[in-house]
Amino acid sequence: MNVQKHIGFLIFLPIYGYLKFAVAPAMMAQPGYMMTTALLVIMTAVIPYFLSWFLVQKIEGYARYGAALVLPLVLGAAGLATYYFLIIVPMETPLTLAKVLPRSITPGVVLGLILLASTFLHREK
Repeated sequence: MNVQKHIGFLIFLPIYGYLKFAVAPAMMAQPGYMMTTALLVIMTAVIPYFLSWFLVQKIEGYARYGAALVLPLVLGAAGLATYYFLIIVPMETPLTLAKVLPRSITPGVVLGLILLASTFLHREK
């Protein structure tokens, strides 16, 4: 795996992870919080990025660029929805999916732009 292709993601991931962990600084010492937050980061950033990257590599032509923009957003939203139904709903918190799902838009757009830039810069000539 060529690290240069993923440098944008490698810069994004610690920033995104920190922002997710820092939401509740008082809970950062609790193992349950750390595990569920790590799961959130994996489901909304790591899996969507690498699955999108893998799928984009399989697409030819200009559709590749559209897929690079859209797939991370869709997969990130799917990851957050899955996290919501597996983790948040069982805890019976007052959060609704309508309040949680927009939180996937910003990282999905950023991941899409990172993947688009990587796809464009490292395209085969």
